[in-house]
Amino acid sequence: MKKLTASQRFDRLRELEAHREELTQKANDLNGQIQQCAGRKQKLEEDLRWDTGTRPAHAYATRPARKGEIDQMKSDIQGLALQIEELETEYKPIQAELAEIEGEYESLKNNPGKVTLADLGKAREAISKASAEMARIEKASEEAGSRVPDGQIEKLKNLLEEAAAERDLLATDVDLGEGSEGDLKKASTKLAGLKKQLAELEEASSLAEATGRGYSHRLDRLADEKSAAEKEFSCLLTLYARDLFEEDVNRLGSALEEIETAFSGLIVANELSERHGDGSTFAIMTRSARVDLPHIPGLDHNSVEPQPEAIEKRVAEILTKIDKG
Repeated sequence: MKKLTASQRFDRLRELEAHREELTQKANDLNGQIQQCAGRKQKLEEDLRWDTGTRPAHAYATRPARKGEIDQMKSDIQGLALQIEELETEYKPIQAELAEIEGEYESLKNNPGKVTLADLGKAREAISKASAEMARIEKASEEAGSRVPDGQIEKLKNLLEEAAAERDLLATDVDLGEGSEGDLKKASTKLAGLKKQLAELEEASSLAEATGRGYSHRLDRLADEKSAAEKEFSCLLTLYARDLFEEDVNRLGSALEEIETAFSGLIVANELSERHGDGSTFAIMTRSARVDLPHIPGLDHNSVEPQPEAIEKRVAEILTKIDKG
């Protein structure tokens, strides 16, 4: 199986959790139906044995079941057995799939992979790279947008409209014999030139708009890349923090054992002085003293308290050594 990135692992775990919840609900529903049918079947079987078997001498008297009633009970029992079989046929593959999901889930959960500071640095660099590229594309997009000749196109359309009207009037004058062919030719040439300019500007405008759309698509892709990089970084950071947490949980566990031993030692000293010395106490402490900690996953116990048996044993050892000189 291909190794998953930290964010892919995160997504897969959420996907497995959702699918597991869905299948668990289905399995519970089916199991409930199976249990219900099994209960009804058992009750009918008991009733059938009561009506067809030899009753104890002290059994209460009831009307014997008629043949039709017995046949109906047998038919109902057979129908329930078939129904249970069908439900179990539907239930078993779901249970198998749940077991498969649980196996994959536990494997991903318990084997996240080791994350180093170098890994986090690379992930952060990917975010910075995407951000820098987005800034570059945004600037280029703004520059491309400023090149769209919308105002020039409108101005040229007005000039073209005026030139077309002038050409039309000259054509009328020539047709009436009141104008010159030379003026009409000049007007037609001017009109053709304006049309060419307009076509070129419209083509430039279309290209600029296409460029703008291209920049927009590019920015969308970069935004997705940046979002993915940020998610990868956050997932990696959590895995790194989890390692730190587990290391310190182990360290805390060892420290608590030492503290507990020292705690008991303080009470040993107190009791030696109070009970066997001049009665002085060094601190107000009893064997029932206890310091509670918040619940910390992975920690064997969440409290520090003296160990009465260890205290008793240690006091006795010291007194024995004193007696032996």
